Amino acid sequence: MPYTLIRGDTVAGKYQILFPGDSTLLSESYRAKDSTGETVRLELINLSRLSSSGFDAQGDVLQISLLSHICQKNLPKLRASGRVTIGGHQFAYLVFDFVSGESLTDKMKREGVFSLYSTVSIITELLEAVDYLHSLPDPIIHNSICPDTVLLDYSSGQEKPVRPVAKGCQPASNCGWVANFQRSS
Repeated sequence: MPYTLIRGDTVAGKYQILFPGDSTLLSESYRAKDSTGETVRLELINLSRLSSSGFDAQGDVLQISLLSHICQKNLPKLRASGRVTIGGHQFAYLVFDFVSGESLTDKMKREGVFSLYSTVSIITELLEAVDYLHSLPDPIIHNSICPDTVLLDYSSGQEKPVRPVAKGCQPASNCGWVANFQRSS
């Protein structure tokens, strides 16, 4: 699937696209630079491809509503969001801190079987994130936690904190970054 944006394009007059990342049926991910020159991850969601369940009661993108209230060290921090029109199509954009790392799948391919220490560290960080989501007053369920959707962050100086993200989900499995966070009720 071709990307909507190319290197040098600007979103909302603030985020300059550096290069594309992952792409699903519903969203595209880009590495971008904000107006201060800081590298960020920008997600672009095609609103025409979202089903009605992708919006909250006020007509806002559900993912943005949910992510705007999340504050946990192992989950991506939403820095900014909004809507833009590109080529006559409506998109929502979400801006996150840039995470320098690799997926758990990539690490497994590169290293093979993990040590017990490494495994316990990764699982502990992941369980803390899931426990946080489930313990919210209005609990959130993350639909797709698998080696492809767990990103190991090497940029923080800590021992490989885990940040669940969605990448490589198949549309038939009803996942993808946009649909990965749902209210449990």
